[in-house]
Amino acid sequence: MALINCPECNKEISDTVKACPHCGYSFEKSVPQLPENTTGNEDNSSLSKNRNSKKVIIPIVIIIVLVFVAVGVYFLATANSRNYEKAVELYKAENYSESLEIFNKISDYNDSADYIKKCEYELSVNGQFLRALATGLEDRWKLNDKVDKDKNSEATTKDWENYINAEYNQVGKFAKMDFEDEKLGNLAKDYIKLLESAKGIVKYYGSNKNAFWNEYNPIYQDRCIIIMKISNDYVIPVNDKRKTTLNDLITEGELSNEIKAILKEAKFKKVSDSFGWKGYEAVVKNTSSTEFSWFCFNINLVDKNGTIVDTEMASTDNWSVGSKHKFKFSTSEKFDKIVVNSCNYS
Repeated sequence: MALINCPECNKEISDTVKACPHCGYSFEKSVPQLPENTTGNEDNSSLSKNRNSKKVIIPIVIIIVLVFVAVGVYFLATANSRNYEKAVELYKAENYSESLEIFNKISDYNDSADYIKKCEYELSVNGQFLRALATGLEDRWKLNDKVDKDKNSEATTKDWENYINAEYNQVGKFAKMDFEDEKLGNLAKDYIKLLESAKGIVKYYGSNKNAFWNEYNPIYQDRCIIIMKISNDYVIPVNDKRKTTLNDLITEGELSNEIKAILKEAKFKKVSDSFGWKGYEAVVKNTSSTEFSWFCFNINLVDKNGTIVDTEMASTDNWSVGSKHKFKFSTSEKFDKIVVNSCNYS
């Protein structure tokens, strides 16, 4: 037997007693027991890890879902904007059918309604003709530029055929089409007739240039007048680089209108008849807005059958605006009437 100190009162007691005889402290208190299966800690640890993993994964899944939802919402919200941009690009590329199809789907977005009208106009006969007219003019100007670059060469009959065909190949098909705008349709068909007339006289260019220019100048002036009239009410969509050339034609059209008025005032009367030669004169006022350094009337002498028996010219120099000049010519030919239908000037 051995003596120990009581943990409660600190007095010496036997180590065999079950309770301290002095304070009653019991030595039979229960001692916590470990679980028989020592793997419990491992299971608890694994369960804890699983719970922690779920705590991490769930927020990630939520974030991913939210991102997909946000992307979906964004694409839905910007669908009209993206379709609009695509339709505008198609319109600029002159792909009007596809552009119109998209604009119709987003007709309430931005200015889609305006674009729908534009597309429908471009797809109409009116719109197609104006684009064809612009293309034909540009094709003609390119051919003309190519010849003009060679300063040592002069345009040939074949060149002139190519000039005229460059336009006619683009607009000729519209001669039998029904235009939505009657006014534009009439101007278009008159323009096509002028091109057909030019095709008919180009053969004279190589053999009789005077005859060619006498016939061609009125055609050119009438072409310019029609282009001017079309430009007054519609848009001829030539390339920006060619707008100056188009404006030159329009200006020429304005002048041609003024010249037509001058041609009507050129009324030649016989003033002399001697030794078979008859002299004719006309006093004409320059009612145009242009001062001419040289101006020449081309005069056809026509018999009763409508045949031109002779062509004469009557010219003047330094013809200022508002001034009157006397024009003269003489001939020995017999004819029925005098026709003044063209002129040259500088």
